[in-house]
Amino acid sequence: MSDMIRGAWAQILLALSVGLLALSYREEWRYSGLVHHLGTAFVIAAVVTAFWHLREVSEVIHKYVKAILFDYTYLTRLRLESLMELRSKAAKAILQKAADNPAYKRDELEDWLDTLLYDRLIPGKAPSSGWYRENYVEQIVIEYLTLQEAREYEGLDAANISSTDLQSMIMRVTTTTDFTVIAPNVSDENLSYPVGFTGEGCGLLNFPDEKLIRASGGRDQITSAPLPIKPITAKRGQFCWEAGPMNLAFEKGKCRVWTEMVEYKSPLRESFILNTMALLTHNLTVSIHQIGAGPAQVFVGQLIATPSTDMRRHDAATYRASLRYDGWLFEDHGYHFHWFPAVEEVSSPHHERNSQEVSEKAVRAAVQPA
Repeated sequence: MSDMIRGAWAQILLALSVGLLALSYREEWRYSGLVHHLGTAFVIAAVVTAFWHLREVSEVIHKYVKAILFDYTYLTRLRLESLMELRSKAAKAILQKAADNPAYKRDELEDWLDTLLYDRLIPGKAPSSGWYRENYVEQIVIEYLTLQEAREYEGLDAANISSTDLQSMIMRVTTTTDFTVIAPNVSDENLSYPVGFTGEGCGLLNFPDEKLIRASGGRDQITSAPLPIKPITAKRGQFCWEAGPMNLAFEKGKCRVWTEMVEYKSPLRESFILNTMALLTHNLTVSIHQIGAGPAQVFVGQLIATPSTDMRRHDAATYRASLRYDGWLFEDHGYHFHWFPAVEEVSSPHHERNSQEVSEKAVRAAVQPA
């Protein structure tokens, strides 16, 4: 477009120069009248063309500016640093217009948002920035066992343990998780997702710490393998541990992950589960239910999340509960389940998975409004 403008103005200047030169032709010279008429014509043509061209240029500039304002593809040609600076200035301007309270720390808020968004949540400086988990599905199974049954299951003898202690109840909690990790770039073939997690508990009497937790991971249940467990120095009596890591390679920007964790817990001191996200997660479905012998439990679940148009923030029922969230879960978002014995006992102390329920009256009496 710049070449067209330069060419047009060169023609205008040439016509104007020829016209002025013709008008300077002396009257006593031969054909002076004709030359003067031609000069006048060139000058008029140059002026008319200039006005016409200015109108055309204004229309071109108007269309170009309009295209910039309504078509953002030109932004893709800017350097990342320029884009970050432009976005930061826009955010500051929005906050300055939206907040006029001197006590409102709008600059600190804007800096925090920049750090959260562009260093961690969306593709930025950190190697794993922009990763998120898609369709996080978790199933939790609660079993009540006697200490003797749990020790037999783990291949431990019952020597030097009283019969009373062997008949005490403990919980076995089996958590199965399935999700897909999405990376922003498919071109990097060296990406890998570290499978691992941490946890803590109060431990159990007459049960060795190395048997309290067992974990495995992989792309699915068939290809899964045990994860190494590393005990961490306990503080104030709790048992802390780390599982993993196991690195799984991405394939075309995706990494399928499957994990299973088996924990032994105290039913008196650990009748709850709290799981918070260590990575940005999109869509969550989690269910918990009780199987085997033991007292019937009422399960209450609560989401830790920002508002969403389609979600279940609370659920409570005997033997089972479930939560679903269609939206984004940031780091430290997640869910919480706790449970307690039902007011009315089930007729049979044994029940199969999802096979029996207590009456609605018992649930209403046991569950208080959140």
